Amino acid sequence: MANDEPQATDDDGPAYVAPVELAELPAFVDRLVGRLIDETAEELVVDGVELEQAQGVWLMPTGAYDPGEDDAAAPIAEADLAHPANEHVAQVAAWTQDVRRVLRETWGDPVVRTPRVAGAEAMPESILDHLLVSLRIPEAEVWDRGVMHCALITGWAGEPGTSMLRQIAVLLPRDLAMGGMAAVLDDEGTIHDGIMHGEHVVELHRRAWIRSSLLGVGEVRLRDTAIGATRCSVHAGDTTTVWIFADDGRALLLVHDPTSDISARGPRQLIDDLARADQGIVDVYAEDDDAAMDAALDEARTILSSRLLAGVPADLRSLVAARGEDASGQPAPHDLAFVAAGADVVPIISGAAWFDGEHWHVPASLTELGRQNGFGLDDFAFDTALRVPHRLGGTFTVDDLAAGDDELRARLEPWFAACPYPEQARPTDAGRLGAGVPPDADVPTIVEDVERASTAWWEQTSRGGDQPDEPLRVGGIRMRPSDDHVQWASLGVADPWTVDALGAWTRRLHEAMDARWGPAIAMDVRDPRLSADRRTPVSVLMRSIGIRSAPLWWVDGHAVLLLRGQPDPEFSDRPQAILLLAKADAVFELLHDLDAWGLRRRLRILDVLATRTSDEPDRRPAIRSVPWDGPALAGSTLVPAATQGVLRTGSHTWAWHLTHRTTGPRALLMAFPTGSADAEPDAFDSHAALLASVPAELRSLVVDRDADGHYPIVRRPAGTARDGDPLPEARTIPAVQSIHWLDGMEWRTSEAALRRARDAGRAAAAGIGIATADPLRMLWAPETGVPQLRWAVNAGGGFGAEMLANGGYEGFVVDRPVDLEMAEAAIASLGEVHERALVGSLDEVLDLIDGLGGHRALRSLLDLAVGNPDPDQRLAIALWLLERGVDASVPLSPHTPLNVLMANPTLRSEDADLVAALLRAGAVPGLGPARSTVDAHPLVQLAARDLDDDAVAVLTDAWLSAVEDVSAMDVPGHALLAEAFRAAGERVGRPRTRIADELDGIERDARARAAEAGR
Repeated sequence: MANDEPQATDDDGPAYVAPVELAELPAFVDRLVGRLIDETAEELVVDGVELEQAQGVWLMPTGAYDPGEDDAAAPIAEADLAHPANEHVAQVAAWTQDVRRVLRETWGDPVVRTPRVAGAEAMPESILDHLLVSLRIPEAEVWDRGVMHCALITGWAGEPGTSMLRQIAVLLPRDLAMGGMAAVLDDEGTIHDGIMHGEHVVELHRRAWIRSSLLGVGEVRLRDTAIGATRCSVHAGDTTTVWIFADDGRALLLVHDPTSDISARGPRQLIDDLARADQGIVDVYAEDDDAAMDAALDEARTILSSRLLAGVPADLRSLVAARGEDASGQPAPHDLAFVAAGADVVPIISGAAWFDGEHWHVPASLTELGRQNGFGLDDFAFDTALRVPHRLGGTFTVDDLAAGDDELRARLEPWFAACPYPEQARPTDAGRLGAGVPPDADVPTIVEDVERASTAWWEQTSRGGDQPDEPLRVGGIRMRPSDDHVQWASLGVADPWTVDALGAWTRRLHEAMDARWGPAIAMDVRDPRLSADRRTPVSVLMRSIGIRSAPLWWVDGHAVLLLRGQPDPEFSDRPQAILLLAKADAVFELLHDLDAWGLRRRLRILDVLATRTSDEPDRRPAIRSVPWDGPALAGSTLVPAATQGVLRTGSHTWAWHLTHRTTGPRALLMAFPTGSADAEPDAFDSHAALLASVPAELRSLVVDRDADGHYPIVRRPAGTARDGDPLPEARTIPAVQSIHWLDGMEWRTSEAALRRARDAGRAAAAGIGIATADPLRMLWAPETGVPQLRWAVNAGGGFGAEMLANGGYEGFVVDRPVDLEMAEAAIASLGEVHERALVGSLDEVLDLIDGLGGHRALRSLLDLAVGNPDPDQRLAIALWLLERGVDASVPLSPHTPLNVLMANPTLRSEDADLVAALLRAGAVPGLGPARSTVDAHPLVQLAARDLDDDAVAVLTDAWLSAVEDVSAMDVPGHALLAEAFRAAGERVGRPRTRIADELDGIERDARARAAEAGR
C-alpha cells in the first residue's frame, strides 16, 4: 500500500537492497509508472521503497553499497569483481545482477544508452545523459514502459571497493526519455522577460512600426489566418527582424543574422553531433565533397530553424508564412527565406521569442542549444536584430536617431508623428538592463552568492571524488577560471543608452558589499609606489579586460573585486560590471617589481658579502648546484642544475633555489627561524602539507635531499604512508615555516599556508559573520620572514654599492659592517655578462642577465656563447639563449653563429644539437653576408677541421636535417658543395670520401627537385 509521506529507512549499514521481492520488481515498476506520471510531490515512499523526483524524473535506488559505512572497505581487483570477498559488496553485487536479469527476462532486451554529448561545450544531450555523466557510470539499460521509460543505471562511482556501488531505476516520462534537455523545461522555464529590457509590448510595436516604415514596406495586415495579426519587418544589411503582433495582444519575434554564432557555427556543429551519434546527414570524415557538405549545411540550417520554432504556440506559428497585404491592398513580400521541410514550410532564422500576453518566452530548444554550445542571447542575433536597432532599455526618439543630423531629423519626424502606437512609460533601471544583469537575483542575493562561491572554492573536492567539482556561480552566472588562482564573471552589461542604469545598479552592489564586508580597499593595475604595472594574475586579467582599477574586499580568505566601466574593445564593446574572485597570493606581488633575474643577482651579491664578512666562513653553507626534475633545454636532453643558497635576514633565514627556466615553475623560496634545528618526526605531516602544493619539479629540489645545513629537515616517522598522505613517497622533507615559488612571472604561496590564513580569519570572525580579514597580514607577517626578505633584497628599490654600504646589513644579513669598497668588490665579483658568456658557465651568465633587456642585447651573447671553449657550457648557454627566442638570423658581423661554432677549437660531435638549434632559430645555413669565399661555408669549415670522420658525419647530418633551401648549398667556384667539402678535407689530410659521396647524392637530388619545382 502506498504511503505518500516520506519515511526514513531503518537500514543504515553498508549494504542496501530495495524492499521488494525480486520476482515482483517488474510489476512493481509498472504500477509505479501509472502512479508517477502525474505525481507532483518531490518524495514518495511506496510499499517501503523510497523515491525522489527531480526535473520531472523519478529516482528509485534498487541497491547500493556505501564504503563509508564499512570498516572492511578495501580496493577490489578487476579479477575479483565477479566474486568479491567482502560480504556486503557480494550481497549488493549479486542483487544488482539479479535485478538486471529479472527485468530482461520480463521486459526483453533493453536499449543500451551510453552518455551522449552535444555542442561545442560537449554538454550532456538529455537528462539521462546528465545522470550518467554526473554519476560516472558508462551506460544505462532502457526499457519502454508506455508513458514512461525505465532506465537502469548500475556501476561503481570510482575505484571498486572504495567508492559507491549504485543501482538506480530512473523513471522518465516519454518526452524526457526521447528528447534533449529542452524537454526538461516547462512553460515557466521558457519565460525570459529580460530579453525585451522591460519595454511594454505596445512600445515594441511602436518601434517596430517606425523601423519597418522607414526601412521596409511598413506594417502589413496578415490574411487568411485563424487569428487577426499584423507584421512589421525590416531587412537591413544581412540582418532581418520580423515582428508579428496578434490582435489578442500576443506577439511573435523572428530574427536572422547569418553572421551570428548559431547561424555561422551551429550547422556544422549539428553535423558533427549527428555524426558522433551515427545519425549523420553527411559523412564528415569522407574525402572532401564540397557539394555534399553544402547540401548538409543547408539541411542543418533547416533542422536548427525548426528546433528554434519548437514550443511556439501553434496559432502564432501559423502566422509566420501567412500572406500579407500593405495599406494599399497589394501583396507584401516576406523578408525571411523559407524552405520546404516535408509538409511544413520553415523560415530560416537565428532566434525566436513570443509574448503570451503577460510574459516573453524563448523556445526551450534555444536554451538547450545555448547551453550545449556556450551561446548567449546575442549569439542568436538578439543583439544585431533586436536590442541594438531598437535601442531596448533606452529612449527611441527623433533626437536619438537623428543624432544632430538636421536632414535626417526632417525625414524622421513625419514617421514618428504618424505612428499609431503611443510611446510608453520608461521601465525601471533594473528592467532597462534586462538580460544584462542576473535574472531573479537582487543585490543582497548576489552578495550572498559571492560568499557561497568563496566558501565553495575552498571546499571543492579533488577530481577523484564521487562528484566532479561544480562550477562556481554568482547570480546564476557561471564563473570562468582565468587560471587556477582567479575566476571571473560578467554580472552586468549595458549599452551606451543604458550605461546610467548599469552605473546605478553597480553602485547599489558596491554599497551592499561595503555594508556586508566593510569598506573596500583600492586595487590598481599600476603600483603607485613603483610607477609600474603589477605582474600578478589579478592585474594581468584586469589589464586584459581593460579596466585597471577596482574596489577590493577580502571574503573568507579570497579577494573579491568589482570591475566596472568600459572594457578594452578587444574584450567587449559594451560597458561591464565584472566580478573577480582570487586567491590571496594572486593580487599583490610578494617582491614588488623584482623579477627572477633581478632577485638572482641580488641574492648572489648578498651571498658574496655574507661570505666575505662571516665570522665563521667555513661553517657557512655555500652556494651549490642541485640536480632537479626540471625540463630539458629545447632541442636537447640537457637539464641544467639549479642553484641553491641561503640568505640570513635577521630573525629568519631563507633557503633559495633558482633555475634556468623562463616560464613555468622556476624558483623556490623557503623560510625558517634562524638557527632552527631539525624537526621531530611527529611534525612530518604538517610540513608535508605545506610542501604538497609546490609543483613536483620544484619539490624534487628538496624532497629526500641532503640539506647539508641549508635548511632544517624532518624525517618521516617509522611505518608506511597513510591514506591521504600528501607526499606518500617522501622520507625527508624541509622543516620550514613558509614556502613560496615563482610560476612564470607570478609568485605563489603554499596552499596549506593559504588555508591556515583563511582558518585564522574564520576563527576571528566566529559568531560575527563571514571572515573579512586580510589574509596577507598573516601570510606576509614578520613571523613568516617575508618583510625581512623584502628589506634585504630591497624589493621595489635599487641595489647599487652605495645602498649596500648604507643599508644597515650588519647583524641582519652579514656579520660585519659593509663599506663602499666591499660592496663594489662584491658586485664586481660576479663579472661581466659578455665575458662570462665567452668563458664562463650558464649559472654565471644567469647571475648577470638582469637588466640585459631586449632580444638584440641577448643576441650579442649568442656568438660569444658558441665561441665558449667549454663544450658543456657552450651548449647550455647557447640553448638557453635560443630558448629565450633569440633570432639567430640577425647579423652582427660577417661571421654567422655557425661560422663561429665551426671555428671553435673544442668543436665535437655533441654540438650537433646546437647546430640544429641554431638553424631552427634562423641562423644563416650557408654563406653569410659579405662572405664570398668557399671557405666561409659552414660545412666547408667543418670539413677543414682536424676532426675524425664520425664527428664530422654527425655534425653534417645535423646540418642536412635542418636545411630545406637548396640555395644553402651554394658555394663560389664549385658546381657542388660536395666538391668543396671534399677539397677542404684533402687540405688537412682527411679526404672524407664517404661523407662527401653521401653529400654529393643528397645535393644532386635536392637540386634536381628544386629545378623541377622551378619549371
